[in-house]
This record gives sequence, C-alpha cells and structure tokens, in this order.
Amino acid sequence: MDKWNEISFLINKHKEKNTSEEFFQNEIENIFEKLGWSRYRKEIISKHPIRVGAVNTVIPDIVINNNEENVIVVELKKSSQISLPKYIEQLTSYMRLLKLDYGIFIGDNLEIYYDEPTGTDEPIKVFEIDFHENNENGNVFLELITKDNFSKDVLKEFCNDRLEQITDKKIALTLLDELKSDDGVSKILSYLIEDLSNDYNENIVKSVLENLSIKVDSKNGNESLQKQIVAADIVQEKVIYTTSEKLPIEIIPNDVEEFKRQFIELGYAKLCYHYTDGTVKEKIWNKRAFSEKANLKANLRSRPEARKGKWKEMGIVKLVCKIDN
Repeated sequence: MDKWNEISFLINKHKEKNTSEEFFQNEIENIFEKLGWSRYRKEIISKHPIRVGAVNTVIPDIVINNNEENVIVVELKKSSQISLPKYIEQLTSYMRLLKLDYGIFIGDNLEIYYDEPTGTDEPIKVFEIDFHENNENGNVFLELITKDNFSKDVLKEFCNDRLEQITDKKIALTLLDELKSDDGVSKILSYLIEDLSNDYNENIVKSVLENLSIKVDSKNGNESLQKQIVAADIVQEKVIYTTSEKLPIEIIPNDVEEFKRQFIELGYAKLCYHYTDGTVKEKIWNKRAFSEKANLKANLRSRPEARKGKWKEMGIVKLVCKIDN
C-alpha cells in the first residue's frame, strides 16, 4: 500500500500547486519508472507521434511498450482537471489509431479504458480509482501495471471481468425499472400466484390475495408503486367441482406422525402423481409453514391438482407422498 500512497501523495501535490502539464508529464513518467518501466529501454515512450493521413500527426502523451510491443496508451491532464468527454475521446482515438486494447487516463483520478477486440463500440471505462491513501483499488492497479507482474492475458481477463460486471449492473438496473412499473408489479404477482398454487388450492390462494397488497420500492430512490390485488385480477374463471370423491393418497412412511416428523426435519417431501396411462410425474413439496399439528392429508388435498374433481379431470389415479432421504 505504501507505493500507492506515495503515488497519491505526488498526484495530489501537483493538484495543489497547479503545476504545468510538462512538469506533470515528467512526474507521471517517473511514477511509471518506479513501477519498473524504463525510459532508457524505450518502455516509456514520451510524445509518440502518430501519422494520420498524408499530412496530419497526433501525439499521445505516453505509450507503454513491453517486449517491443506497444500495449497501453496513456493520456494525461493536469490533476486539477476531470476526465471531460473531449479528453476521453482523445484517448480512445489514440487507442484505435495505435490498435491498442488498453488506455489509461490520469488527471483528477485514474481511469482504465478497454477496447474489446470483438466489439464494435467505442472503448469503455472499466475501472476508476481516486488518488486517496489506502485505496484498495490502487493496489489492484499496481498489481496489473507493475512491470514485473505485467501480463497482457491477466490485464485482458481483468478488463473482461469488469466489463461483465458493468453489463450485469446495466441489466439489473433495467430489470429494476421494469419491476417498478405496473407491468413489473403484475409480474411479481404472477410469480407469487404460481408459487402459492403449487401448495394450495385456488380458493385458499384467492382468499389470501384478496387481502394482500404489493408495494415495490427502490432502495436508492424515492419512487414507489403500490398495487392492490383483488380476486378479479387473479382468477379469470372459477371452477366448481361437485363430486365428493377423494383422491387416494399414500404416504411413505405410512405412519402419519413419523412422516410429519421427517418432513419437518428434512424440509421437503416428494409428490408422485400416478396417471391413468401409467405415467408418474414427480414434484417437490416444500415444508413452508407446515407444523406437527397440521392435517397432513388435508394439506395434500388442498393442492390445485388434488382438489375435488380436478384430479380426475387430469387423469390422476393416486398420489404417493414420500420422504426421499
């Protein structure tokens, strides 16, 4: 951490003194030398000219060369200046002109830019570090850039990981916006209905949801949505079964109290539905709020597929509920 703290100290001193860009560049080159790179061996190339077209030339501040291969272009602005878009455009244009995947901006802070080889978009910022003492991200940067540790493969893996994190965060924010919308609240509701319907019959689910409201809040904002759930929103068609026949149920172990004890201890049981055509379909029954005092078979018959008449309509002939250790 001492090396990063020393770098932060030097950068912040220049910020306080508002030194010239030339002096600032020389100091940054000295810092790269502290990290093991050499001006003498032409690993730190200062003011490297790039021909653009027939007559024009652009000059990036620093190019880092490793084993006679240019690997990173560095753009500097006095530490009193933030990374304004025009400075970043300058850096990324140098990256494209030099055909380099990596660029570093150093000014008020330090930023790493990555031009994904298979991508067509502009290089993207994948890492940002403030020049503060004991900044853990500073150590991450030093491990990547120090000459003795430097590896293009490691740097590429780091940038790809960061790019994936950035992409995941964007997707998560988009999903959050969707869930805060009316459609999103309805989607949450549909998931809840589907989950409850796995364990309880239609009437129980309706009874619960008629007295329930869902409110979606964003932790990082003041927006919130509330949707009152009514039975009409949930069940489009009410089916009444008049038959008094009950679905045959077998439990394993066949002692009810022993079954309940094992069910509560394990947390789930396996439901095996036997059909008229000889097939057997299995589902997992999670314990949820089931207690030792609960009526086991009443709970099983409250399931959507086991309710009155429904099991016959589905072609079910028997339900076997077993503890599958």
